[in-house]
Amino acid sequence: MRRLASELLARHRGLAVVGAINLLAAAVFLLLSLFDSATVLGVNRWVKPFKFAISVGIYLWTIAWFLPYLAVGKRISGTLGWAIAVLLFFENGLVFTQAIRGVRSHFNFETGLD
Repeated sequence: MRRLASELLARHRGLAVVGAINLLAAAVFLLLSLFDSATVLGVNRWVKPFKFAISVGIYLWTIAWFLPYLAVGKRISGTLGWAIAVLLFFENGLVFTQAIRGVRSHFNFETGLD
């Protein structure tokens, strides 16, 4: 695992770190789902953030792994990787925030914030 982590960090630090943050968050959300019985539309409110965190973590690590093979310059691939990492970090932040609030994260037009 240490070798994988060092390789991912060498390929793209931002994607590797944000991917790890998401996978750690997934573990937290899994634990929260065991102890919190609050639901959104009949489903535990931590299920959706868990699914998003695990899938985005795997996705970011996959992008980090294959990004160096992209037939563009190192600067463009680095910028692209950072853009993906930052955007998905904020997207998941919004999904997690809505879970904390106990409301739907998608197709929710109840308030201006939603």
